[in-house]
Amino acid sequence: MPWSRTMKTVLMASVSLLSLVSLASMAATIPSAPPQEARLERLTPILVVDSIEEVVPFWEALGFRATNPNRVDGKLAFIEFVKEGYNIHYQTLSRIERDIPGATEMLTGNTTLLYLAVDDLDAVIAALGDAEVVIPRRNTRWGADEIYVKEPGGNLIGFAKFGSD
Repeated sequence: MPWSRTMKTVLMASVSLLSLVSLASMAATIPSAPPQEARLERLTPILVVDSIEEVVPFWEALGFRATNPNRVDGKLAFIEFVKEGYNIHYQTLSRIERDIPGATEMLTGNTTLLYLAVDDLDAVIAALGDAEVVIPRRNTRWGADEIYVKEPGGNLIGFAKFGSD
């Protein structure tokens, strides 16, 4: 039996309506806007060391202020160094184990490299005093005048001045 023009029209309208309903239900499951990303409020490196006392003069010579010291058995177990809105935290491995049991296994053997961009590398070098230089002052292909030292806790710290004066 041949299809009448009316039947074809009804069938096409039904298929179109079904497609619209299908599209509408799919659209309902797709978010209309991407989810809002969390805003980063602060990024704070925590350097893990065996002992904190010897790193205090290093950071104070660079103009950082030691704050929030926390002692365990008379020895520093945690401290913050603050300067111009930047924070660097130090925590002993034993204190981390107390706060987060099992974490010391994950941290053992890891090393840290901090890279600080500064506006006056000569002033930083003067403040470093007798810090152990591990990479002498150099100019890099990416436009940095930089130097790397090992701070008393054993972490590698790079200081760099970018661009021309």
